[in-house]
Amino acid sequence: MAPQVLPFFFLSVCHYLAGDTASFEKYLALAFKPAAFFENERDLNAPPDDESEEENPGNEKSGEDTQTSCTNPAWPEGIFDELEEMLPIFPKETFFEPATVDFPILAFLLLLLKFGLPSLCLSFFDRADDFFHSATSQSGLFTFVKAKALFLRKDFVGAARALRELLQSGPRHRQALALLAESYYRLHLVHPAVEFFLKSIDFLDQPRDSVIYLRLGELMLRQKNYEEAHKFYRKSLEYAITSEGWLGVAVSLYRLGNLRGALEAAMASNEQDKDRGETWGYLALCLLSTDRVGEADLCTRFLIKNLRKNSRGGLAALGGATTEKTVRKIDPDLLLADCVEIKYIDWGGGLLVEVADTYLCKKGHYGAQTAKDLAEMALHEYPENAAAHKVLSQALEWQGQSEAALGELLSVMRYVVENFKDAFRQKRKCFYDLFYDVEEQHEVVHEEEKRFAEQKLAVQAKLSEAYDQCRNLFPLLSSSEPIQEAARMHKKYLEELSRLSVSSLEPGALTERELESDL
Repeated sequence: MAPQVLPFFFLSVCHYLAGDTASFEKYLALAFKPAAFFENERDLNAPPDDESEEENPGNEKSGEDTQTSCTNPAWPEGIFDELEEMLPIFPKETFFEPATVDFPILAFLLLLLKFGLPSLCLSFFDRADDFFHSATSQSGLFTFVKAKALFLRKDFVGAARALRELLQSGPRHRQALALLAESYYRLHLVHPAVEFFLKSIDFLDQPRDSVIYLRLGELMLRQKNYEEAHKFYRKSLEYAITSEGWLGVAVSLYRLGNLRGALEAAMASNEQDKDRGETWGYLALCLLSTDRVGEADLCTRFLIKNLRKNSRGGLAALGGATTEKTVRKIDPDLLLADCVEIKYIDWGGGLLVEVADTYLCKKGHYGAQTAKDLAEMALHEYPENAAAHKVLSQALEWQGQSEAALGELLSVMRYVVENFKDAFRQKRKCFYDLFYDVEEQHEVVHEEEKRFAEQKLAVQAKLSEAYDQCRNLFPLLSSSEPIQEAARMHKKYLEELSRLSVSSLEPGALTERELESDL
C-alpha cells in the first residue's frame, strides 16, 4: 500500500462527514488509485501539465509508469479478490455484476468495516439513493456487506433478518450461512444456530477455520449432547490446536464420565493458555472427582485469579449445581417391590457455582468456606443467580448460620421464578423481531411453546426443593417470623407460576404488577 493512500482515505471520510460530496468522491477516487500513481511527487490539486507531456511524448520513464499502472491492480482490489474467493456460490449475474457499477464505494465500505467503523458504514446504506446505483442495492454483495455492518454494530436481529432475506432469494452460500448462525448464537437461539452451522458445514466440505466447529461443540454442550460435542471439538483440533478446543474436549469427556481423558484434555488446554480461568475450573472439577483435593485447591486459586469478569458467556456459563433426588414409586405389577427412581434437578449457574457445589459434595464442612467464596464471586458478577444463592445457603448452613441461609433460600424462590419469566419473555421478543413477517417460522415458535411447559415444571421442582430446605432450617431458628415469610413466599410464587402462560409472556403483555395496578 502506498504511504499516501491512508491520508486520502481518511480525507474522504472527513469530507463525507462534513457533507461535501464532491470532495468525498475526489479523495475516494485518489485512495483507489494504483500505487504507481503516487511515485511522481507532485501537487495533486494542480492542473495537469499538458505541455510537458506533449514535449516528451516518448519519455521512457513515462512509458514505464504507464505500463506499471496498467499491470499493477489498485490496492483495495485484494479485498474483493478475497471476498470473491470467500463467496464462490453466488452466480455472477445475481451477486457481483449489479454491484460492479459501485465497485469503489463497496470496497470503501469494506474498508470502513476493517477499520471498525460499522456505524459510519451503515450511514451510507441509509443514504443508498445518493451513493449507489439502483441495480447495486439489489445485489447479494450489497446485502451481505450491510448485514456484516449490522453484525459488527451488535444489531444481531437486523443482521439475521438481512441474511435470511439474502438466503431466501435463491443461492446458498457458506459465509452467509455461518454469519446467520453466529447471529442466532449471539441471540442465544440454540436450535436455529445449530441448524445453520450444520448447513454451512454440509455446503462446503472443508471449512477454512475451526471456529464453526468450536461453536457447534459449545451448542451441543448446551443441548447436553455430549457425544456430538466431543466429536465437533475433536474436529476443530484437526484445523487448529487451540486452548478452547482442548477445553471443549475436556468438558465433553467430563460430562460423559471419562475423568482420566477429561483431565488429560484439560492439561493440554492449560499448556496452550495458562491464563484461561475456565481451564483451571475444569481441572479443579476433575481433581475433586478423583479425590485429589490438594491439587484441586491449587487449581481453584488459579480459577479465582484468572476467570474473566462478567464471563457469563462461553464455556464458563455452562454447568452449575445439580441436585440428585430419589423418588419411590409403586409398580402395579410388583406391589411388594420397592421401586426407586433417581431424578436430577439441573440448577445451572455456571462454572463457579459447579465448583462450589462440588466442594460441598466432596468435602462437606471442610469445603464450606471455599464454596462460600466461589458462590459470592458468582453473585458479584450476576446478583440474580438463583443457583449461586442456593449453594451459598448450603455453605452457610454447614457453617451454622441458619438465619443467613434461610435468607438466601428466600432469594432463590424469588429469582428462580423471575429469571424464568425474564428469559422466556426475552426469547419471545427476539422471535417476534426476527420472524413476525415469516409464516414458515411458526414451527420454530411452536417448538418453543412446547419447551415452555417443560421449563415450567423444572421451575416448580426448584421451588419445592428450595422450600424443603427452608423447612429443614425451621427447627434451628429462634423466631417464627422467617418461617411464616418462607411459607408465604412459597405459596405466592407457586400461584404466580400456575397462572403463567405463553400468551402472558408475549411482547406487549401486561406484567403481574401492571395487572394489579389496573385492578
